[in-house]
Amino acid sequence: MKIKPKAILLTGMLFSILIPQLNLTAQESIGLNRAGVEAGQLGNCFDTYRFGSLEIELTPSRNQYKAGEGVIVKGTVKNGNNYPLVGIDIMARVVKDIPNANDQAYTKSIEEFIVVKNLTLDAGESKDIEAVYNLSTKAEGGEYEMYFFGYQENRFNITGLSFTDDIYGSRLSFSVENNNNTGIYFDQTRTTVGGQKHINHAYVTKHEAGKSVEIKIPLKNTTDQVQKVRIEANLYKWDGLREENIERTNSREVTIPARGEVEIVETVANPYLPVYYLKLKANIADKSEAQRQESLSNIRFVVENLNAARFNWVGLNTFPKAAGQEGKIVTCIHNTSNGVANGISVETKVTDQNGREIASSVYRGDIGGAISAVEAQLPKDKIINKALITSVLKDGDGKLIDSVNIMYDCNTIGNNKCIAEPVGQIIVRSVVGIIGGVIVLGLVAYSILLQKKRRKNNISSNQ
Repeated sequence: MKIKPKAILLTGMLFSILIPQLNLTAQESIGLNRAGVEAGQLGNCFDTYRFGSLEIELTPSRNQYKAGEGVIVKGTVKNGNNYPLVGIDIMARVVKDIPNANDQAYTKSIEEFIVVKNLTLDAGESKDIEAVYNLSTKAEGGEYEMYFFGYQENRFNITGLSFTDDIYGSRLSFSVENNNNTGIYFDQTRTTVGGQKHINHAYVTKHEAGKSVEIKIPLKNTTDQVQKVRIEANLYKWDGLREENIERTNSREVTIPARGEVEIVETVANPYLPVYYLKLKANIADKSEAQRQESLSNIRFVVENLNAARFNWVGLNTFPKAAGQEGKIVTCIHNTSNGVANGISVETKVTDQNGREIASSVYRGDIGGAISAVEAQLPKDKIINKALITSVLKDGDGKLIDSVNIMYDCNTIGNNKCIAEPVGQIIVRSVVGIIGGVIVLGLVAYSILLQKKRRKNNISSNQ
Protein backbone atom coordinates (compact mmCIF):
# COMPACT_ATOMS: atom_id res chain seq x y z
CA MET A 1 0.00 0.00 0.00
CA LYS A 2 1.37 3.39 -1.01
CA ILE A 3 1.14 6.31 1.42
CA LYS A 4 0.40 9.61 -0.25
CA PRO A 5 2.62 12.57 0.75
CA LYS A 6 -0.43 14.81 1.29
CA ALA A 7 -1.85 12.32 3.74
CA ILE A 8 1.43 12.28 5.64
CA LEU A 9 1.49 16.09 5.80
CA LEU A 10 -2.09 16.19 7.05
CA THR A 11 -1.23 13.57 9.67
CA GLY A 12 1.70 15.69 10.82
CA MET A 13 -0.43 18.81 11.05
CA LEU A 14 -3.10 16.93 13.00
CA PHE A 15 -0.49 15.57 15.36
CA SER A 16 0.90 19.06 15.98
CA ILE A 17 -2.59 20.28 16.82
CA LEU A 18 -3.05 17.43 19.27
CA ILE A 19 0.21 18.01 21.14
CA PRO A 20 -1.34 20.47 23.64
CA GLN A 21 -4.06 17.90 24.34
CA LEU A 22 -1.39 15.23 24.83
CA ASN A 23 0.32 17.51 27.32
CA LEU A 24 -2.93 17.73 29.28
CA THR A 25 -3.33 13.96 29.10
CA ALA A 26 0.17 13.61 30.51
CA GLN A 27 -0.75 15.98 33.34
CA GLU A 28 -3.78 13.85 34.10
CA SER A 29 -1.57 10.78 34.25
CA ILE A 30 0.18 12.27 37.29
CA GLY A 31 -3.06 13.08 39.06
CA LEU A 32 -4.29 16.43 37.65
CA ASN A 33 -7.81 15.33 36.90
CA ARG A 34 -10.90 17.32 35.92
CA ALA A 35 -13.44 17.55 38.73
CA GLY A 36 -17.10 18.20 38.10
CA VAL A 37 -20.24 18.08 40.18
CA GLU A 38 -23.92 18.43 39.47
CA ALA A 39 -25.58 19.85 42.54
CA GLY A 40 -29.22 19.08 43.08
CA GLN A 41 -29.36 20.85 46.42
CA LEU A 42 -28.51 24.35 47.54
CA GLY A 43 -26.02 25.19 50.27
CA ASN A 44 -25.35 28.21 52.47
CA CYS A 45 -23.80 31.09 50.53
CA PHE A 46 -22.59 32.77 53.73
CA ASP A 47 -20.24 29.90 54.49
CA THR A 48 -17.97 31.58 51.92
CA TYR A 49 -19.35 35.00 50.97
CA ARG A 50 -19.19 37.52 53.83
CA PHE A 51 -21.03 40.80 53.46
CA GLY A 52 -19.02 43.63 55.01
CA SER A 53 -15.69 41.82 54.60
CA LEU A 54 -14.18 44.73 52.65
CA GLU A 55 -12.93 47.27 55.20
CA ILE A 56 -12.91 50.86 53.91
CA GLU A 57 -11.10 53.38 56.14
CA LEU A 58 -10.85 56.81 54.50
CA THR A 59 -10.44 60.26 55.99
CA PRO A 60 -10.23 63.78 54.49
CA SER A 61 -6.89 65.58 54.52
CA ARG A 62 -8.61 68.46 56.34
CA ASN A 63 -11.87 68.95 58.17
CA GLN A 64 -12.71 72.20 56.38
CA TYR A 65 -12.46 73.34 52.76
CA LYS A 66 -13.35 76.34 50.67
CA ALA A 67 -15.68 76.12 47.69
CA GLY A 68 -13.72 75.17 44.57
CA GLU A 69 -11.03 73.25 46.46
CA GLY A 70 -10.27 69.57 46.13
CA VAL A 71 -11.29 67.36 49.03
CA ILE A 72 -8.48 64.84 49.33
CA VAL A 73 -9.62 61.52 50.78
CA LYS A 74 -7.11 58.83 51.57
CA GLY A 75 -6.70 55.73 53.66
CA THR A 76 -6.82 51.98 53.24
CA VAL A 77 -9.00 49.26 51.80
CA LYS A 78 -8.57 45.80 53.32
CA ASN A 79 -9.82 42.41 52.20
CA GLY A 80 -10.97 40.60 55.34
CA ASN A 81 -11.49 37.30 53.50
CA ASN A 82 -9.14 34.31 53.28
CA TYR A 83 -9.48 34.42 49.48
CA PRO A 84 -8.68 37.18 46.95
CA LEU A 85 -11.16 39.77 45.69
CA VAL A 86 -10.82 40.89 42.07
CA GLY A 87 -12.58 43.68 40.18
CA ILE A 88 -13.35 45.82 43.25
CA ASP A 89 -14.73 49.37 42.88
CA ILE A 90 -15.15 51.87 45.71
CA MET A 91 -17.93 54.44 45.19
CA ALA A 92 -18.64 57.57 47.22
CA ARG A 93 -21.95 59.38 47.66
CA VAL A 94 -21.81 63.02 48.78
CA VAL A 95 -24.69 64.28 50.94
CA LYS A 96 -25.50 67.52 52.73
CA ASP A 97 -27.78 68.65 55.56
CA ILE A 98 -27.71 65.32 57.34
CA PRO A 99 -30.87 65.07 59.49
CA ASN A 100 -31.31 63.65 62.93
CA ALA A 101 -32.37 60.04 63.37
CA ASN A 102 -36.08 60.84 63.64
CA ASP A 103 -36.21 62.57 60.25
CA GLN A 104 -35.01 59.44 58.44
CA ALA A 105 -34.37 61.28 55.15
CA TYR A 106 -31.59 63.26 53.52
CA THR A 107 -32.64 66.69 52.40
CA LYS A 108 -29.86 66.91 49.82
CA SER A 109 -27.86 64.27 47.98
CA ILE A 110 -25.23 66.00 45.88
CA GLU A 111 -23.10 63.66 43.75
CA GLU A 112 -21.64 60.17 43.34
CA PHE A 113 -18.13 59.37 42.13
CA ILE A 114 -15.73 56.43 41.87
CA VAL A 115 -12.89 56.57 44.40
CA VAL A 116 -10.95 53.63 42.94
CA LYS A 117 -11.78 51.19 40.15
CA ASN A 118 -10.88 47.57 39.38
CA LEU A 119 -8.85 46.94 42.52
CA THR A 120 -7.39 43.50 43.23
CA LEU A 121 -6.80 42.47 46.84
CA ASP A 122 -5.15 39.26 47.99
CA ALA A 123 -6.51 37.39 50.99
CA GLY A 124 -6.09 39.66 54.02
CA GLU A 125 -4.31 42.30 51.93
CA SER A 126 -4.58 46.03 52.66
CA LYS A 127 -3.87 48.73 50.07
CA ASP A 128 -3.47 52.48 50.37
CA ILE A 129 -5.82 54.51 48.18
CA GLU A 130 -6.30 58.21 47.53
CA ALA A 131 -8.79 60.27 45.54
CA VAL A 132 -9.80 63.90 45.08
CA TYR A 133 -13.36 65.21 45.07
CA ASN A 134 -13.40 68.65 43.46
CA LEU A 135 -15.88 70.96 45.11
CA SER A 136 -17.86 73.28 42.87
CA THR A 137 -17.09 76.98 43.18
CA LYS A 138 -20.83 77.30 43.80
CA ALA A 139 -20.89 74.64 46.53
CA GLU A 140 -23.15 75.66 49.37
CA GLY A 141 -21.53 76.29 52.72
CA GLY A 142 -22.21 73.85 55.53
CA GLU A 143 -21.66 70.31 56.70
CA TYR A 144 -21.13 67.44 54.26
CA GLU A 145 -20.66 63.68 54.47
CA MET A 146 -19.33 61.03 52.11
CA TYR A 147 -20.67 57.50 52.24
CA PHE A 148 -18.53 54.70 50.77
CA PHE A 149 -19.67 51.46 49.13
CA GLY A 150 -17.54 48.56 47.88
CA TYR A 151 -18.73 46.20 45.16
CA GLN A 152 -17.19 43.58 42.87
CA GLU A 153 -17.41 43.17 39.11
CA ASN A 154 -20.00 46.00 38.96
CA ARG A 155 -22.60 43.73 40.52
CA PHE A 156 -21.74 42.04 43.84
CA ASN A 157 -22.12 44.14 47.01
CA ILE A 158 -19.20 43.38 49.32
CA THR A 159 -19.53 46.30 51.74
CA GLY A 160 -22.56 48.56 51.87
CA LEU A 161 -25.54 48.46 49.53
CA SER A 162 -25.04 50.91 46.67
CA PHE A 163 -28.78 51.28 46.15
CA THR A 164 -29.50 52.59 49.67
CA ASP A 165 -28.47 55.51 51.85
CA ASP A 166 -28.66 53.67 55.16
CA ILE A 167 -26.30 50.70 54.63
CA TYR A 168 -22.80 51.84 53.75
CA GLY A 169 -19.25 50.62 54.24
CA SER A 170 -17.95 53.70 56.03
CA ARG A 171 -18.34 57.47 56.04
CA LEU A 172 -16.44 60.69 56.67
CA SER A 173 -17.40 64.29 57.39
CA PHE A 174 -16.10 67.71 56.33
CA SER A 175 -17.38 71.26 56.05
CA VAL A 176 -17.33 73.85 53.28
CA GLU A 177 -16.76 77.57 53.77
CA ASN A 178 -18.86 79.63 51.39
CA ASN A 179 -21.27 82.50 51.79
CA ASN A 180 -23.46 80.94 49.11
CA ASN A 181 -26.33 78.98 50.61
CA THR A 182 -28.55 78.78 47.55
CA GLY A 183 -28.90 76.37 44.68
CA ILE A 184 -31.15 73.60 43.43
CA TYR A 185 -31.98 70.31 45.09
CA PHE A 186 -34.42 67.43 45.13
CA ASP A 187 -36.43 67.66 48.33
CA GLN A 188 -36.22 64.02 49.36
CA THR A 189 -38.32 64.60 52.46
CA ARG A 190 -41.35 64.94 50.16
CA THR A 191 -40.86 62.05 47.73
CA THR A 192 -43.86 59.84 46.99
CA VAL A 193 -43.95 56.53 45.12
CA GLY A 194 -47.36 55.32 43.98
CA GLY A 195 -48.94 57.72 46.46
CA GLN A 196 -46.87 56.38 49.38
CA LYS A 197 -44.27 58.42 51.23
CA HIS A 198 -40.74 57.36 50.30
CA ILE A 199 -38.05 57.67 52.99
CA ASN A 200 -34.36 57.21 52.23
CA HIS A 201 -33.60 55.43 55.50
CA ALA A 202 -36.62 53.18 55.68
CA TYR A 203 -37.97 50.08 53.97
CA VAL A 204 -38.89 50.58 50.33
CA THR A 205 -42.52 50.97 49.32
CA LYS A 206 -44.45 48.00 47.87
CA HIS A 207 -46.81 48.13 44.89
CA GLU A 208 -49.21 45.96 42.96
CA ALA A 209 -48.06 44.21 39.79
CA GLY A 210 -49.54 45.48 36.54
CA LYS A 211 -50.54 48.87 37.94
CA SER A 212 -48.59 51.97 36.95
CA VAL A 213 -46.38 53.47 39.64
CA GLU A 214 -45.98 57.24 39.67
CA ILE A 215 -42.90 58.75 41.35
CA LYS A 216 -43.10 62.40 42.39
CA ILE A 217 -40.39 64.58 43.92
CA PRO A 218 -40.13 68.40 44.23
CA LEU A 219 -37.09 70.07 42.66
CA LYS A 220 -36.46 73.32 44.52
CA ASN A 221 -34.68 76.49 43.42
CA THR A 222 -33.52 78.56 46.40
CA THR A 223 -31.73 81.19 44.27
CA ASP A 224 -33.11 84.63 43.37
CA GLN A 225 -33.01 83.81 39.65
CA VAL A 226 -35.02 81.67 37.28
CA GLN A 227 -33.03 78.50 36.64
CA LYS A 228 -33.02 76.22 33.63
CA VAL A 229 -32.22 72.73 34.87
CA ARG A 230 -31.31 69.54 32.99
CA ILE A 231 -32.99 66.42 34.32
CA GLU A 232 -31.60 62.93 33.67
CA ALA A 233 -33.75 59.97 34.64
CA ASN A 234 -32.48 56.39 34.43
CA LEU A 235 -34.74 53.52 35.44
CA TYR A 236 -32.90 50.33 36.39
CA LYS A 237 -33.88 46.86 37.43
CA TRP A 238 -32.53 45.98 40.90
CA ASP A 239 -29.65 48.53 41.14
CA GLY A 240 -27.76 51.17 39.20
CA LEU A 241 -24.33 49.57 38.87
CA ARG A 242 -24.53 48.28 35.31
CA GLU A 243 -25.78 49.76 32.07
CA GLU A 244 -27.24 46.34 31.29
CA ASN A 245 -29.73 46.96 34.10
CA ILE A 246 -31.19 50.08 32.48
CA GLU A 247 -34.82 49.65 31.54
CA ARG A 248 -35.22 53.10 30.09
CA THR A 249 -33.56 56.52 30.10
CA ASN A 250 -34.69 60.04 29.33
CA SER A 251 -33.53 63.62 29.71
CA ARG A 252 -35.29 66.93 29.56
CA GLU A 253 -34.98 70.56 30.61
CA VAL A 254 -37.25 72.29 33.10
CA THR A 255 -37.53 75.91 34.18
CA ILE A 256 -37.83 76.67 37.88
CA PRO A 257 -38.97 80.13 39.03
CA ALA A 258 -36.83 82.09 41.47
CA ARG A 259 -37.35 80.82 45.01
CA GLY A 260 -39.81 78.30 43.58
CA GLU A 261 -40.08 74.62 42.74
CA VAL A 262 -41.39 72.21 40.12
CA GLU A 263 -42.61 68.68 40.61
CA ILE A 264 -40.64 66.03 38.76
CA VAL A 265 -42.82 63.07 37.77
CA GLU A 266 -41.69 59.70 36.43
CA THR A 267 -44.15 56.90 35.71
CA VAL A 268 -43.38 53.19 35.50
CA ALA A 269 -46.23 51.85 33.39
CA ASN A 270 -47.25 48.20 33.79
CA PRO A 271 -44.27 47.17 35.98
CA TYR A 272 -43.20 43.58 35.34
CA LEU A 273 -40.04 43.32 37.49
CA PRO A 274 -39.89 42.67 41.24
CA VAL A 275 -37.54 45.60 42.00
CA TYR A 276 -37.01 48.96 40.28
CA TYR A 277 -34.39 51.63 40.96
CA LEU A 278 -34.82 55.17 39.64
CA LYS A 279 -31.79 57.47 39.54
CA LEU A 280 -32.62 61.15 39.10
CA LYS A 281 -29.98 63.78 38.49
CA ALA A 282 -30.50 67.55 38.16
CA ASN A 283 -27.90 70.08 37.02
CA ILE A 284 -28.25 73.79 36.34
CA ALA A 285 -27.87 74.15 32.57
CA ASP A 286 -25.10 76.17 30.92
CA LYS A 287 -22.73 75.91 33.88
CA SER A 288 -19.12 74.85 33.60
CA GLU A 289 -17.90 71.77 35.46
CA ALA A 290 -16.18 74.00 38.02
CA GLN A 291 -19.44 75.90 38.67
CA ARG A 292 -21.77 72.91 38.59
CA GLN A 293 -24.71 72.78 40.95
CA GLU A 294 -26.09 69.26 41.06
CA SER A 295 -28.57 67.23 43.00
CA LEU A 296 -29.51 63.56 42.84
CA SER A 297 -32.10 61.23 44.24
CA ASN A 298 -32.09 57.43 44.16
CA ILE A 299 -35.53 55.88 44.57
CA ARG A 300 -36.10 52.14 44.90
CA PHE A 301 -39.40 50.28 45.13
CA VAL A 302 -40.80 46.75 45.06
CA VAL A 303 -43.55 45.23 42.93
CA GLU A 304 -45.20 42.40 44.80
CA ASN A 305 -45.99 38.87 43.57
CA LEU A 306 -43.30 38.92 40.87
CA ASN A 307 -40.25 36.67 40.82
CA ALA A 308 -36.82 36.84 39.16
CA ALA A 309 -33.60 35.09 40.14
CA ARG A 310 -30.23 36.87 40.24
CA PHE A 311 -26.60 36.31 41.12
CA ASN A 312 -25.55 37.49 44.57
CA TRP A 313 -21.88 36.45 44.36
CA VAL A 314 -19.62 34.13 42.37
CA GLY A 315 -16.04 33.29 43.29
CA LEU A 316 -13.30 30.90 44.41
CA ASN A 317 -12.74 30.27 48.11
CA THR A 318 -8.99 29.87 47.58
CA PHE A 319 -6.54 31.15 44.95
CA PRO A 320 -3.99 30.39 43.71
CA LYS A 321 -4.43 26.75 44.61
CA ALA A 322 -1.56 24.37 45.33
CA ALA A 323 -1.51 20.65 44.57
CA GLY A 324 -3.09 18.79 47.48
CA GLN A 325 -5.02 21.85 48.61
CA GLU A 326 -8.80 21.77 48.74
CA GLY A 327 -10.86 24.50 47.12
CA LYS A 328 -14.24 25.15 45.60
CA ILE A 329 -16.17 27.39 43.25
CA VAL A 330 -19.21 29.01 44.86
CA THR A 331 -22.20 30.46 42.99
CA CYS A 332 -24.67 32.38 45.15
CA ILE A 333 -28.19 33.02 43.82
CA HIS A 334 -31.54 34.16 45.15
CA ASN A 335 -34.99 35.29 44.13
CA THR A 336 -35.40 39.08 44.18
CA SER A 337 -38.64 38.81 46.13
CA ASN A 338 -39.90 36.70 49.01
CA GLY A 339 -41.64 34.36 46.59
CA VAL A 340 -40.23 31.49 44.55
CA ALA A 341 -38.69 31.63 41.07
CA ASN A 342 -39.58 28.30 39.49
CA GLY A 343 -37.43 26.13 37.24
CA ILE A 344 -34.35 28.33 37.07
CA SER A 345 -31.00 26.93 36.00
CA VAL A 346 -27.48 28.07 36.85
CA GLU A 347 -24.41 26.49 35.27
CA THR A 348 -20.92 27.46 36.41
CA LYS A 349 -17.59 26.23 35.12
CA VAL A 350 -13.94 26.93 35.80
CA THR A 351 -11.35 26.72 33.03
CA ASP A 352 -7.58 26.82 33.47
CA GLN A 353 -4.87 28.68 31.53
CA ASN A 354 -5.12 26.11 28.75
CA GLY A 355 -8.84 26.68 28.34
CA ARG A 356 -9.60 23.25 29.77
CA GLU A 357 -12.61 22.86 32.04
CA ILE A 358 -11.46 21.73 35.48
CA ALA A 359 -14.61 22.07 37.57
CA SER A 360 -18.31 22.68 37.05
CA SER A 361 -21.62 22.83 38.87
CA VAL A 362 -25.23 22.75 37.75
CA TYR A 363 -28.42 23.57 39.61
CA ARG A 364 -31.89 23.26 38.12
CA GLY A 365 -34.93 23.90 40.24
CA ASP A 366 -36.68 26.52 42.32
CA ILE A 367 -35.07 29.37 44.24
CA GLY A 368 -36.57 31.46 47.05
CA GLY A 369 -35.62 34.80 48.56
CA ALA A 370 -32.91 33.35 50.80
CA ILE A 371 -29.40 33.66 49.33
CA SER A 372 -28.23 30.11 48.59
CA ALA A 373 -25.10 28.54 47.14
CA VAL A 374 -24.30 26.05 44.39
CA GLU A 375 -20.83 24.62 44.97
CA ALA A 376 -18.29 22.41 43.21
CA GLN A 377 -14.97 21.13 44.46
CA LEU A 378 -11.82 22.04 42.56
CA PRO A 379 -9.55 19.10 41.61
CA LYS A 380 -7.46 18.57 44.73
CA ASP A 381 -4.21 17.56 43.03
CA LYS A 382 -4.23 20.32 40.42
CA ILE A 383 -2.21 23.53 40.64
CA ILE A 384 -4.37 26.50 39.64
CA ASN A 385 -2.50 29.73 38.85
CA LYS A 386 -5.00 31.10 36.40
CA ALA A 387 -8.73 30.45 36.22
CA LEU A 388 -11.69 31.85 34.34
CA ILE A 389 -15.10 31.50 35.99
CA THR A 390 -18.10 31.50 33.67
CA SER A 391 -21.60 31.29 35.10
CA VAL A 392 -24.92 31.44 33.25
CA LEU A 393 -28.30 31.98 34.89
CA LYS A 394 -31.56 31.22 33.03
CA ASP A 395 -35.23 31.41 33.92
CA GLY A 396 -37.81 28.62 33.80
CA ASP A 397 -38.34 29.18 30.06
CA GLY A 398 -34.64 28.87 29.29
CA LYS A 399 -34.27 32.61 28.71
CA LEU A 400 -30.93 34.13 29.73
CA ILE A 401 -31.20 36.24 32.89
CA ASP A 402 -27.53 37.04 33.39
CA SER A 403 -24.01 35.75 32.80
CA VAL A 404 -20.77 36.33 34.69
CA ASN A 405 -17.12 36.05 33.63
CA ILE A 406 -14.44 36.53 36.28
CA MET A 407 -10.71 36.10 35.68
CA TYR A 408 -8.28 35.06 38.42
CA ASP A 409 -4.56 35.43 37.60
CA CYS A 410 -1.74 34.77 40.07
CA ASN A 411 0.37 37.41 38.29
CA THR A 412 -2.02 40.18 39.37
CA ILE A 413 -2.67 38.98 42.92
CA GLY A 414 -0.19 39.67 45.71
CA ASN A 415 3.60 39.29 45.37
CA ASN A 416 5.12 36.12 43.93
CA LYS A 417 1.89 34.24 44.45
CA CYS A 418 2.23 31.92 41.46
CA ILE A 419 2.83 28.31 42.49
CA ALA A 420 5.70 26.51 40.74
CA GLU A 421 4.87 23.27 38.96
CA PRO A 422 6.44 20.04 40.28
CA VAL A 423 9.58 19.03 38.42
CA GLY A 424 7.97 15.75 37.38
CA GLN A 425 5.10 17.54 35.68
CA ILE A 426 7.45 19.85 33.79
CA ILE A 427 9.56 16.88 32.66
CA VAL A 428 6.51 14.93 31.47
CA ARG A 429 5.17 17.89 29.52
CA SER A 430 8.61 18.63 28.01
CA VAL A 431 9.16 15.01 27.01
CA VAL A 432 5.74 14.80 25.39
CA GLY A 433 6.42 18.03 23.54
CA ILE A 434 9.83 16.84 22.34
CA ILE A 435 8.51 13.47 21.21
CA GLY A 436 5.64 15.12 19.43
CA GLY A 437 7.97 17.57 17.72
CA VAL A 438 10.32 14.79 16.60
CA ILE A 439 7.42 12.78 15.19
CA VAL A 440 6.08 15.77 13.27
CA LEU A 441 9.52 16.59 11.85
CA GLY A 442 10.02 12.92 10.93
CA LEU A 443 6.70 12.79 9.11
CA VAL A 444 7.50 15.99 7.23
CA ALA A 445 10.95 14.70 6.26
CA TYR A 446 9.50 11.37 5.14
CA SER A 447 6.90 13.23 3.05
CA ILE A 448 9.64 15.25 1.34
CA LEU A 449 11.64 12.09 0.56
CA LEU A 450 8.56 10.41 -0.90
CA GLN A 451 7.87 13.46 -3.10
CA LYS A 452 11.46 13.44 -4.38
CA LYS A 453 11.32 9.69 -5.09
CA ARG A 454 8.00 10.10 -6.89
CA ARG A 455 9.38 12.89 -9.10
CA LYS A 456 12.46 10.77 -9.88
CA ASN A 457 10.28 7.80 -10.88
CA ASN A 458 8.14 10.06 -13.08
CA ILE A 459 11.25 11.38 -14.85
CA SER A 460 12.58 7.86 -15.41
CA SER A 461 9.27 6.65 -16.82
CA ASN A 462 9.13 9.55 -19.28
CA GLN A 463 12.61 8.93 -20.69
